[in-house]
Amino acid sequence: MADDLIREVEEEQRLLRLRSMALRVGVVLAVVLVVAGIAGGVWGWQQHRLHVAQAEASDRYFEAMHLLVGPDGTTPATAEDRQKAEGLFAELARSAPQGIRSYAAMYLAELKAQDHDGQAALKLWQQVAEDAASDSSLRMMAQYCLLNARMGAAPKDELRRGYQALVQQGGSWTPLAKEGLAVLDLTADSTQADHVEARRLLLEVQASPDSTDELRQRAGMLLQTLGEAG
Repeated sequence: MADDLIREVEEEQRLLRLRSMALRVGVVLAVVLVVAGIAGGVWGWQQHRLHVAQAEASDRYFEAMHLLVGPDGTTPATAEDRQKAEGLFAELARSAPQGIRSYAAMYLAELKAQDHDGQAALKLWQQVAEDAASDSSLRMMAQYCLLNARMGAAPKDELRRGYQALVQQGGSWTPLAKEGLAVLDLTADSTQADHVEARRLLLEVQASPDSTDELRQRAGMLLQTLGEAG
């Protein structure tokens, strides 16, 4: 009889402990679910805002593009429309979501270069080149544009390091970077060894499957200046 009573008491205590544990676990799970729900809601709202911002920025980007081609899509833009387009690109380059921001900056840099505003173009290319969130190909394009724009103004060693960095990264920008290195080896103060290196680089440019026909033609013209037709 005593043994049965003891077992009943122990069983009751075990059940109480299980109920207590279940209650604590239930509270913890409830808190976790609430936090997860809030976090999911915040993340979803942020994604929605990003999607809306990207859509709005994309519309403004194409609006600027249309302003640059004139009413019929072929005639040059008027001075007023070009100014409006530059304003839109400038706004997007400052505050648009990533992706559109970098493309807008690159397009605006090209317009500034056409307007002979070299300093503004350099700043925009630098912005894209230093933006780690930009597409890698776009960053390489910006780096290449920076190097070309500074040709003849920046120290040769600095330009050489920049072109060599592009070559090391590989990809479609390699032939253009090699062309830049060859041009550096053909300046007025270059040596015979520089000319040999320039010839080697230009032949590689001509042989590269990533080179365009225009780039191969330029390489051939430079080879002719070295006394060797490409």
